[in-house]
Amino acid sequence: MRRIVRFIAVLSLFVCLTCAFPGAFGTAGADVFYAVSNYSTGSAGVVAKDGGSFSVYKDLVSNFGVDAAGFTFRDAGGAERAMIREYNYGPNDTVYVWDPDNFKTPVLNSSGWGSNVHAAASSGQYLYLATYESYAAGATVPGGEDTGEVVRVDMGDGYKRDRAYQYKRHAENGNTVSPHAEDIHIEGGKIYVLYGMPYNGVSQYEPSEVVEFDSGLNVLRKVQLKDSSGKAARNAVTMAGYGGKLYVAAMGGYQGPKSWGDVWEVDIGTMAARQILDGHDIPYTVDGEAVNVGMYGVDFAPDGTAFLLAGSYSGSYAFRARLFVTTAGRLSAGDAGSVAAEYDSNPGYSWGVLWDEGDSALWCMAGRSLEARGKGGEPLRSFTPAELGDNVYSVSLLDGFSPPGGGDGGNGGSGGGCAAGASGIAAVLAASLAAYKRRPALFGGCSWKK
Repeated sequence: MRRIVRFIAVLSLFVCLTCAFPGAFGTAGADVFYAVSNYSTGSAGVVAKDGGSFSVYKDLVSNFGVDAAGFTFRDAGGAERAMIREYNYGPNDTVYVWDPDNFKTPVLNSSGWGSNVHAAASSGQYLYLATYESYAAGATVPGGEDTGEVVRVDMGDGYKRDRAYQYKRHAENGNTVSPHAEDIHIEGGKIYVLYGMPYNGVSQYEPSEVVEFDSGLNVLRKVQLKDSSGKAARNAVTMAGYGGKLYVAAMGGYQGPKSWGDVWEVDIGTMAARQILDGHDIPYTVDGEAVNVGMYGVDFAPDGTAFLLAGSYSGSYAFRARLFVTTAGRLSAGDAGSVAAEYDSNPGYSWGVLWDEGDSALWCMAGRSLEARGKGGEPLRSFTPAELGDNVYSVSLLDGFSPPGGGDGGNGGSGGGCAAGASGIAAVLAASLAAYKRRPALFGGCSWKK
């Protein structure tokens, strides 16, 4: 079963599905659900893989606003669902849920779950959402923005939001800390949520935290990702589970020069955390100039192969990065492994890695493009914005997808349309729904908030 919670919606559940290979096959075995954006409007589509070939179905759903991202999950009956959230820089995202065999008519349209969903995961009758912020009445900052929530949606009762936990602002070292939920992972009946912890808005980032909840969203344990030597995971954006451990990738603060990230390992049994890889320990120079290293993505294949995306933005949003392939054991010991790919000055906002066990494919968001690579990092196929419908914004895995009309691409209907306000892209890869335990969706890398 696909461990990587097929984010069928998380990299924008609907990014245009260009009909790159019309009529290539009937029903695909494994697919990627993606969302694209020109940072004014967006759409969503599917890349379907069948054997060694790929077909792109773009604009399955369109007419989304600037900040729409996708996720996938299982409903209360075990059926796979694709979801898009439109964040309109105010209270309550507009959320659409589809049966992936019918993108013409959503099975659900809701606007009361929460604001700026960054990740999603389901277990039984419940869908859990990690939100970056909320706009609750009486919020303590100008404009009404408050800290993020973990929201529980009862899929067995009409998809009603029935519980929520909000990590309140608090003082630390004379500063105000504003917790923002970034990613979510479900394992052993427990809900694990990753929090970024910025000071004073987003003026600086302090140690991130992982909080363990029970199914009713009662806090059981929490761990701050820092140690006595002063090392700390700042601006953590995504995590992946493997072998009873959570692996957290942190950008290190603002995306840009002089910001260094790291990877932390959290033992689910003890909630002990330790830094296992420091960006400073990955020598990276371009034309003789050192490149600062932040961590933008981490994931695992079931056999323990580990994938790590490490790199840095410049001020113009050009991105220099390297894809590393190693093993869980070597990564735990601080070994990033070998460089499988290099990205030099790629423009764009969306960066991350997502392993698809069903098709033995590593999906890489690489600026404005989407790539499929083999387990060793070897290139299989690259998808351009023209093929996808626009610049990739989010991606998630989908177990199976039946092409509309027997294989032709084309528009499958219109979605919503949030008023496109801000000029950035929600950061972080983020969200996840498991086929019975889905992992957070992959978001883009540069947020107007970060």
